[in-house]
Amino acid sequence: MTSGKLRAFLQDKRYFVIVDDIWSTDAWELVKSALPENNLNSRIVTTTRITNVATSCCSSLEGYVHNIQPLSDEHSQKLFIKIVFGDTSACPPHLEEISHGILEKCHGLPLAIITVASLLAGKSNKHQWEQVYNSMSSAFSHQGMRDILLLSYYDLPHHLKTCLLYLSMFPEDYEIEREELIWRWIAEGFVTEVRGQTVDQIAENYFNELINRSLIQPVDIRYDGRAYACRVHDMVLDLIVLLSAEENFVSIVEGQSHNGGGRKIRRLSVQSKHVGGEVMQDIMDKCSQVRSISFYGCKELGIPHLQKLHSLRVLVSNYYSPLGNEHIKFIGSMFQLKFLRISCLGITELPEEIGDLKHLQTLDIRVSGIAKLPPSIGRLQKLVRLLVGPCVKLPDEIGYLQALQELSTTSIFSIRLMEALRCLTRLKTVGIYLAARGRLISRDMARYKEALKSSLAALHGLQSLVIGNCEFMEELMDILCCTVPYLQKLVVGGDYLTRLPEQMVSLVHLTYLYLCVARFIQGDLCILGDIPALLCSALSYTWSMPLMNGLPSAASNSGALRSLRSIVLLTEVGWRCCFYRMRCQSSEGYVLVSERRK
Repeated sequence: MTSGKLRAFLQDKRYFVIVDDIWSTDAWELVKSALPENNLNSRIVTTTRITNVATSCCSSLEGYVHNIQPLSDEHSQKLFIKIVFGDTSACPPHLEEISHGILEKCHGLPLAIITVASLLAGKSNKHQWEQVYNSMSSAFSHQGMRDILLLSYYDLPHHLKTCLLYLSMFPEDYEIEREELIWRWIAEGFVTEVRGQTVDQIAENYFNELINRSLIQPVDIRYDGRAYACRVHDMVLDLIVLLSAEENFVSIVEGQSHNGGGRKIRRLSVQSKHVGGEVMQDIMDKCSQVRSISFYGCKELGIPHLQKLHSLRVLVSNYYSPLGNEHIKFIGSMFQLKFLRISCLGITELPEEIGDLKHLQTLDIRVSGIAKLPPSIGRLQKLVRLLVGPCVKLPDEIGYLQALQELSTTSIFSIRLMEALRCLTRLKTVGIYLAARGRLISRDMARYKEALKSSLAALHGLQSLVIGNCEFMEELMDILCCTVPYLQKLVVGGDYLTRLPEQMVSLVHLTYLYLCVARFIQGDLCILGDIPALLCSALSYTWSMPLMNGLPSAASNSGALRSLRSIVLLTEVGWRCCFYRMRCQSSEGYVLVSERRK
């Protein structure tokens, strides 16, 4: 949305806006131009570290500057002890004196307290605490805060240091998706194999450990307790950018320059919209052995010299400019490539040579203009994740991808393609838009359903299934309950079921469920409760008003619901929105009833 459109939208509305971390008066003027002064008692809150920016924000809007004060000694102590020991009253007597000394050096700054506390978590030896204390300088200065962060960095095992430094590849304030990050770590070779665990599980443990040490910030905690993404605090980012440059780990292009000096570039992150041709040529001359290249928001350049980048493992291209297909025509020459993400609507097809990327593990073209995949895709025998847009046409050769574990939601309208799915026996995650009845004659629809059933039956390790546009819900649920017992996530959209199927209880590993149900009765809570692992359920349905009044007591009195944390019930009758609170046996859950008209 442009600033003009936003201003027009807010013109007759009372609004409350928070603008975080403004770095210049010019940036504030741009933001302010989109916020109308409409005399409706609207409110704007801004945060900044720069005094003249704070003054500028207030001068034209009759506001005032509130200087954030450090935490008090009492609150500093509570925060510190809670992070270290998990309880605000649990500090052992022999550590009380040294903890006060450590907190004095933190000067009430939350980031300093959290960082040091995370470093000391799990350590009860007084000598270890004294080492940390003696290594600290005052957090009141910028250098002092950096020294405290360095303590946490040097305390990391080698593999976590490498993973943390890699975050300097991403721009400031960038929301880094958890899955993309761990896939890139794997492609870079940062993840050490551990017997009994998959590399994905090990990489996710790395991710969680960095969160536990407060070196990255979790974003959007989901129903299962996992973060969808993370961010890096700007002071942490400043530190790892500095360390990455010192170790020649990552070279960053900002504006018309980069921080790599005259050395060979190992990893390149282009974070500038406009980079001159001569500058880029100079950079690429140092990239003969580059392992990773990421473009963020570039407007003018293509992806240069692909045919020369034989050591490249990771290529990420997030382009604003409409690149053409000619910019990726040599992509097949990067024979060591393991991770490829193309985010540019101007690229509409992949070259046949894509099949030459024998080591490719992840192919992500969801935000591109690519409408179909070439048959050569079937030669990618190490491809683990294929992420495409919902309308991308897949070739029948998809069945040759023996290593494939994840296929994003896409349309599978042909019988042959549906049959090809049964060959993907290692598939764990898949999404399918089903063919509508009008696309197939009656005889073919019967074969199509049979192909779906046989394919699901062959996918013994399937854990996550999304099905859209389903017009035979009753039959589908019978198929699912019989053929995919290890499902952990099930999302099915389309026609409404007449009621919640009782055989759902056979899906004993299910943690997330979304279904369309014609009516929801109190007995259905028992069905949900009998699914032992279920954490979150979302049901779209039509219902009668008397049910609304009886729902909370039915939920509270049902003997099940042991694991269930939340139920979301969506209906298309009426206008009201109600929020119910219920208590389950092992945790407190919530029922959200959202009613709206079409």
